[in-house]
Amino acid sequence: RDLHLSLRRQRQMCIRDSNYTLTPEEVISRNGVHSAWLLYENDFYQYSQGLMEDDVWQAKQRGIEILYNRCFARGIYETRAPIFSENFRAIIEQIPDEC
Repeated sequence: RDLHLSLRRQRQMCIRDSNYTLTPEEVISRNGVHSAWLLYENDFYQYSQGLMEDDVWQAKQRGIEILYNRCFARGIYETRAPIFSENFRAIIEQIPDEC
């Protein structure tokens, strides 16, 4: 998978967010959520390639659950979901929806 493509897509999403009238705090928060999803997707890739220990991945999964259930940020997940790998989306879709 082209990691540069993922970075370009993240940048495009951040730029798209900047078209809205958001406070600086909202922009920072949204960019943080975009970045977190990018990092978790990368963590999943590393784990799937055997580059991450099981206990570390389990901790990452707990972070994914927390991020997924931040209801204010769900729209960002839904925007990013189509570019995630099928396997990564499958893990996320197993998380109980608290929103």
